[in-house]
Amino acid sequence: MARQIAQNFLQKQRVRKALRLPIFTSKSSLWIDDSYCQSSRFIHAPITESVYLEEGASFIASLRACTHNKDLCAGVHIHDQIVHKGLLKPCSDALVCMYARCSELRKAKEIFDSFKSRDPFTWTALIAAFVQNGDHDDALDLFDRMWHEGIYPNEVTFTCALKACGSIKAMDKGQQIHDELTQNGMLKTNVKLGNALVGMYAKCGALERSAQVLKGLPVRDVVSWTTLIAGYADNGEATRALHTFEEMRCEGFLPNEVTYSCLLKACGSMGALDKGKAIHDEIAKQGFLKDNPLLGNALLDMYGRCGALDKARALINELSAQTTITWNIMIARHADHDENEQALNCYEEMQFRGISPNTTTFASILKVCASIKAIVKGEEIHDKINKQGILIGSEVLCIALVDMYIKCDALQKAQSILEDLPVQNVISWNALITKYAHQGRSDQAFNCFQLMRKNRVSPDPLTYASILKVIGSMKVISMGENIHQEISKQGLLRNDVVLGTALVDMYAKCDAISRAHNMLEELPFRDVFCWTALITGYVEHGEGEKALKCFELMKVEGVVPNDVTFICTLKACSSIRSLVMGEEIRDEIDKQGLLSTNIMLGNALINMYAKCGALTKAREVLGQLPNRNSVSWNTIIAGYVENDDCQQALKCFRQMRQEGFSRDAITFASILKGCSSIGAADKGEKIHDEIIRDGQLADDIMVGTALLDMYIKCGNHSKALSVFEGLPVHDVVSWTALIAGFIHQGETVQSLQCFEQMQREGFLPNAATFSCLLNACGRLGLLEDAEMCFSNMNTIYATKPSIEHYSCMINAFGHEGHFDKAVEIMKGMPSFGIGLWPVLIAACKKWGVVDIGRWAFEQAARESQSDVSIYMLGAKEHMHEECRHKALLVE
Repeated sequence: MARQIAQNFLQKQRVRKALRLPIFTSKSSLWIDDSYCQSSRFIHAPITESVYLEEGASFIASLRACTHNKDLCAGVHIHDQIVHKGLLKPCSDALVCMYARCSELRKAKEIFDSFKSRDPFTWTALIAAFVQNGDHDDALDLFDRMWHEGIYPNEVTFTCALKACGSIKAMDKGQQIHDELTQNGMLKTNVKLGNALVGMYAKCGALERSAQVLKGLPVRDVVSWTTLIAGYADNGEATRALHTFEEMRCEGFLPNEVTYSCLLKACGSMGALDKGKAIHDEIAKQGFLKDNPLLGNALLDMYGRCGALDKARALINELSAQTTITWNIMIARHADHDENEQALNCYEEMQFRGISPNTTTFASILKVCASIKAIVKGEEIHDKINKQGILIGSEVLCIALVDMYIKCDALQKAQSILEDLPVQNVISWNALITKYAHQGRSDQAFNCFQLMRKNRVSPDPLTYASILKVIGSMKVISMGENIHQEISKQGLLRNDVVLGTALVDMYAKCDAISRAHNMLEELPFRDVFCWTALITGYVEHGEGEKALKCFELMKVEGVVPNDVTFICTLKACSSIRSLVMGEEIRDEIDKQGLLSTNIMLGNALINMYAKCGALTKAREVLGQLPNRNSVSWNTIIAGYVENDDCQQALKCFRQMRQEGFSRDAITFASILKGCSSIGAADKGEKIHDEIIRDGQLADDIMVGTALLDMYIKCGNHSKALSVFEGLPVHDVVSWTALIAGFIHQGETVQSLQCFEQMQREGFLPNAATFSCLLNACGRLGLLEDAEMCFSNMNTIYATKPSIEHYSCMINAFGHEGHFDKAVEIMKGMPSFGIGLWPVLIAACKKWGVVDIGRWAFEQAARESQSDVSIYMLGAKEHMHEECRHKALLVE
């Protein structure tokens, strides 16, 4: 009956088409292809014996036609008529198939659940629709329900289920289906099921298993082999893909277009240009390339990935079937090889040829604009995207657009776009936060973090790592502790060592170094990065010995240091002048062969030797470096200056110039300091001339200050004042250098006059200025002025006194015999004042104040019981009769 109805309907349709009448009528429906009904049974339900009414059969036939043509509008209209006629139950299977085929899965499932179909074709139609829509978990759940209902799947159902397993890598489920197919013998005759199994294992990454299934199939075809080749190509096994292709040929199978496209992908991934060319020739001989965009695009991609962009450009002109994908490939491959101008040209040419760009095109070209900071072009593309209205709903495009503005340093624009997007993503927020942090704009970075959470975008581990870095730079430990609690509540530290490292670094930068150490010990696993963060923290806090202890503990745990670790530990050796440990680290560096490739490590090694006074070895390392730079020379010059060997510093300075290295402000500042230390005014004047020729003095205050200091210390005040007056700008550093120079020459009155002039010009003194000023007051015996200055440091100028300032005050009062004041200052000192007891003891000796001297010794001995120098000092100054004995015991 159904066949007769369908034939009658076809005849009516032909007549109506000839007369140009509307196809749809109230009783019949759209065109139905009888051959399609026979070959595609899985998309429609057969008419059961219970459906005996002609009208019901007509509705079902019409729904089949809608299913075939994916005509949802007509199908909904028929659905309304079915409901009106009360024929919903007999037509339910056909309705489910129609809605499923038209991707209206919610409606299809609603009808399916209402009538509990027993027809395997209906179940299969819905499963297939879920798979096609990417809802693979739902497809497998429905597949399991089908089994539970006692409805046995057909070959199409199994095929769809295997495809779903491959897509979500559910290999265990796929294995269960494999076992069922083996038991019921369906693999013996059904090549499609065998191919689906090969594909499932390949997509799950089980390539050996996939190959075993292929070889075990009693019947295989070109699709079987192509599926395995595709699996190898997709999983980065390009060599095995090509080897499998040769095996396929040995069995007598001829490749098809899909096989060739997979092979070209393999060639592109491994850079096998010659093999790719050979496949190109083979494709051309077989005539596959004509009007075949799949192969044409695969060839373009292969040539592009192999770097043969000239071949790709020649080929694109030969392709008759060009699509947007074709030009997207060209743009992407040019961008991959940093041929950004060519990528932009491709973008313009595709539009000239009448091919419209799509979301992928715009995303690729925005990436190009970002890489070359072409913000004008990027804004032009932004306008075009807005006109097409494709930004909303495209996460890839949103990310690309925000990223373009970020990389072009238009951060406010990027933030504005991001805030206006109805759907925001964590990737773009992370990029914006990271860029603000990189530019040192910590407040803006933290503000973005708060806005992100306000807009209900959940932070991910990368967000937390970035914001912890920001908090470290801001030194706001309370914020860091709050983030720490969030991370702990989410359990992120269990498997993310990057976050652990960020927390260690944050606590170290917030001056909570003990918390940083505890944080490291609490981590479930530690790597070289978190250890290096802690070592860096100790070095930055001046605790070189603890940094080196961490270095040893790290190695005990079996963690191998990297180049950054070595640089930090060499800094620690420099700070505590530990040449022995520095030599040991040098041996490890040599064993790893790092010195030949890392210039920063070489410079750190030179600095360590220089700080430890081993200048011969420092010079030796400099000579061994294959690639030294200005920093290398600056480091060795500074080392010679610090070790009072200005002659060698000058030799290095000349050699640096002879070898063509540019001298910067640091170079000139170091060599001028050397000249001032030996009073070499004539050499300093020659360097001054060089500075003028190099144009360094015009815009670098550091060089001007160094010249000023050199002339003052060499006694040439007129030149010093001339340099000072000629500086482009004055700052607190240059004023302090002038004051210090006058004090160094014993001209303390002039130094105080400079201090007053400095303040009149609006410059506030810093810690170094106060050290100079207190020294000047002490030399002149201006104790009241010194006391007032010391008091004003913290109260007026917000400068916390350091050990140097306390030393100046104790010296000043002790020098004038005002021990009551000196003792009062000593009692009010912070814990770092232990080292100043000898200053008071020496003053007591000068004035013969034995009682205070003895008291000072006892205090010093109590606070530093293991310091032999305290007992030696007490013995030398006769402060205690047991001092010599105790000194020997401590030694």
